[in-house]
Formats: sequence, structure tokens, C-alpha cells
Amino acid sequence: MKLPAGNPIERGKTLKELNAEEHLKKLSEEQFTGYLCVTIHGKKGIEEGILLYHKGKIVASSYEYFYYDRTFKAEEALKRTLNALKANFGVVDYFSLSPSQVQLALTLNDEFNLEKALEFEEINLPKVFSQEFEEKIAEEQGELSKEEFFKKLGLQKAGKKATYAQIVEKAKKEAEPIEIEEKPSDKEAERLSKLKKLLKK
Repeated sequence: MKLPAGNPIERGKTLKELNAEEHLKKLSEEQFTGYLCVTIHGKKGIEEGILLYHKGKIVASSYEYFYYDRTFKAEEALKRTLNALKANFGVVDYFSLSPSQVQLALTLNDEFNLEKALEFEEINLPKVFSQEFEEKIAEEQGELSKEEFFKKLGLQKAGKKATYAQIVEKAKKEAEPIEIEEKPSDKEAERLSKLKKLLKK
């Protein structure tokens, strides 16, 4: 989402010291105009969510998974950003904007705009942080867990874990060069025959 720099109100507030419900309610009551940026560390790296506010209402949102190079917009981003506010580790930054700067941001980021501006009472803040969003992306991109990876290689059967020796042996077999016997064509066979005859002379 393209946003003006804005004026920093608070930076580096940890999620451990933040009560998300109380904080979002306060932003609504104080008619906050600006944006909130939450940054957390997921399983595979940094994730960042943004909530754009206009007079205490959330009007746009974006959410980015840097490892997967995936960005979610509008309502999909809102769900993930609210979820991130419930993470154990992360930081939140706040920047104020003028009403005209918010209007400019909404114009420049049309695809990030929510269908309707949301009051605090209308948002669905989860009770606890969930990793389901990130797990779904990993699944979509074909990333496998260790167990699934070993199973795919045929190294784990009937609940038994593969040993280091099995993995090495399997890798050696796969690395062995395959010899392909090529049958020479009639022309090549004829050439070889002529060469042999010349060498004998």
C-alpha cells in the first residue's frame, strides 16, 4: 500500500505490552486519522499488516508475507492484520495523517479499500493468534513439512522415522550416473568399420 510518511505518534510498541482490544477501541474513540502498522515474525519470516484509519474508522488494509512475496488486500488483509495483533512477538507503529492525505491514500490504493468503513464494534478481532493463514499459503505454494518430505522420498513407513544412514543411501542412489547404451546408427557403424580398416593398414 502506498502511504504518505505521516507523523510518528508511537513507534516500536511491543505486542506483549499491547492489549489489542483496548487499543483499537481507543483509536476509534479518539477519532484517529492515520495508519497502524503491525510487524511480526511468522514461521518463514517477516509479515506486515496495515490498517488505514479515517476519523476512527478502518477504511483500508494491506497484509504482506515477505518470504512468500504475497500481498493481501482489503477484507482479506484486514483479517490477517487483526490476527497479527494477537501474535506473541511483534511491534506496532502509529502514524497520523491529515484527512486530505487519507483521501489521497484511498485514491492511490483503490484495491486496498474496504467495502465499507468499519467502527470498532464491527471488527472481528480473534481471541488468539492463528498460524492458519500462513500455513495455507505454504500449502498453496507446495511447501512440505519434514515428515511429508521424507514420506515423499519413501524414507518413512509405518510410522518409523528415517535414519541418517537411510537418507544418505537414498541420496547416493539418486546421484549415481545412469549409463545409457546407445546403439550406433547404420551410417555411424559404417564409419566405424572404415576407420577400423584404415587403422589396420
